[in-house]
Amino acid sequence: MNEKVIELEKKKVVLVGLYLPGIYPPGKDEVVSGLLSNAFLKATAEADPEIKSRYSFDIIDIPTTIEACEIAEKICNLKPDILAYSVYMWNYTQMAESLVLVKDTFPEIKVLLGGPLVTYTPEDMLQKNPLVDVIVCGSGESRFKQLLKNNLDVEMLESIPRIAYRDENRQICLTEGDVQEDLNNIPLPYHNKAVDLNDGRKHTVIVETYRGCVFECGYCIWGEPDKSLYKFPIDGVLNEIDEIYNNPNVEAVIFADACLFYTRERAKQIIDKIVASSEGNRIPTVLTLDILVINEEMVQSLSKLNMIHGQLHFGMQTTNPKALELLKRKSGPDVFKKRIEQIRQVDPAAQISFDLIYGLPGDNYEAFRESVNFAMSMDPGKLYFSPLLLLPGTPFWDQKEELGFDYDPLPPYMVRSNKHYSPEDMEKTFRLVLWLLTIMYVPAIRDAIVKIPSYNSAFRSIELVDRYIEILRESIDPVSECECIFTIDNNNDSRRHVMNVISRPENILLAYEATQQLLSECDAEILSEDIKIGIDYYRTICVRENIGDSDFYDQYDRKKIDYIKTSWVTA
Repeated sequence: MNEKVIELEKKKVVLVGLYLPGIYPPGKDEVVSGLLSNAFLKATAEADPEIKSRYSFDIIDIPTTIEACEIAEKICNLKPDILAYSVYMWNYTQMAESLVLVKDTFPEIKVLLGGPLVTYTPEDMLQKNPLVDVIVCGSGESRFKQLLKNNLDVEMLESIPRIAYRDENRQICLTEGDVQEDLNNIPLPYHNKAVDLNDGRKHTVIVETYRGCVFECGYCIWGEPDKSLYKFPIDGVLNEIDEIYNNPNVEAVIFADACLFYTRERAKQIIDKIVASSEGNRIPTVLTLDILVINEEMVQSLSKLNMIHGQLHFGMQTTNPKALELLKRKSGPDVFKKRIEQIRQVDPAAQISFDLIYGLPGDNYEAFRESVNFAMSMDPGKLYFSPLLLLPGTPFWDQKEELGFDYDPLPPYMVRSNKHYSPEDMEKTFRLVLWLLTIMYVPAIRDAIVKIPSYNSAFRSIELVDRYIEILRESIDPVSECECIFTIDNNNDSRRHVMNVISRPENILLAYEATQQLLSECDAEILSEDIKIGIDYYRTICVRENIGDSDFYDQYDRKKIDYIKTSWVTA
């Protein structure tokens, strides 16, 4: 009875993580993707006996697709005394809107913010969010403990480094100082059960084996100026992996490291541990990779893993020398060509994909097209296209006046143009990218277009894309229906609209027929076998009711059917 009374007297801390659903695994919105930051905060706080005796902790992981009123209701049901949000570029709006509703119900609660979006502009964020009491800048585990031990007493806040807060008169104050967490003192959250993977739900799990980055790319907040790597103890990391990869509720694992292979010896231990722990349960895994450090031994190690989409994924971003110079990146086209050839010598079946960013300073529409052309010449399994976001804390943010950036004033600050990339070029790129999606999400069409230049050298990949668009646009044009507004919501809505339209059977059939015409025009009918299967499949789907994939297995095997179908998951 006494224990229950004591438990009731504890203050309730609610940690809110708002995540993007349905990315890993693709299309599975029901799989929970908990933010690692909240897991670390809870694990660290609960490991301190004094804090554990005074506070209880709940983590709420909520998809960003839920309305603010429902987010607020979930928070209020837990009756928090302290509310902490982890704020990223994708969840700022949901945070701000739900906080207003929570404060209407619990006006006395203390509100903390942390995360990359608020770390570098804390004063501005406090001005825009008057209901917030404290912002913790950077990695926050040790200062989270300090705040709790001091009951968020305003008089004590000035002694805590690198925070922003409101004093007794609600005036904004900033404290100075540098904070670097000792990772030896931060418990890892899964092995320590701060996160319950057996709560009756399926989970996407995020893992961090070190913090920092050896580079300082213009658009990225990963790397600090000292370019140091701060590593979690390897024994703890291996125990964490064992816990995660042996849990049947884990659907996917994402490594949050800048590149696992920046710590080469540790990387080998980690991959070997994943393989040993995954016996009979090969969980899809996501790793960020750097083309500059990849070598034969690493490719052999990666071949042991179940990489999500079966892909080795690299950030190419651009091949334009001026843009690469401004980015402070050394991985130009020559490096990519050499390393991709090395990878395929080790693993000829390797599926390789690339990221490309548009809106970069030093770039323009024509330069972006050249980057796409080069990336397609590498025979990729997929190309991913992203608009540039001008994130606070990045070198580009610090140079925004010098580089002439025009950007959305609301998070996540999507770039509209810069002094090199005109608004007109940005709109043309926006529409080109939407058309490129219609190629990239149909593997058989993508591969046919990519391979044409090897059979007829008179054609370049980007020019083939232009012609494909011309042909298909005569029958269907969902891109023209999209308004070019440079916000992340409009960008995502436009992509969903285009691919939801194209992925209808009658429209995928049109895409296949356009590809067949393109092959004919290029004297590359040798590549038409899979295109003809796609035409047969989708033509049959369009005219026959209640027909399923299994009806085609006598004629074509299951892998072939999977290959010719669109990989888009309708949203």
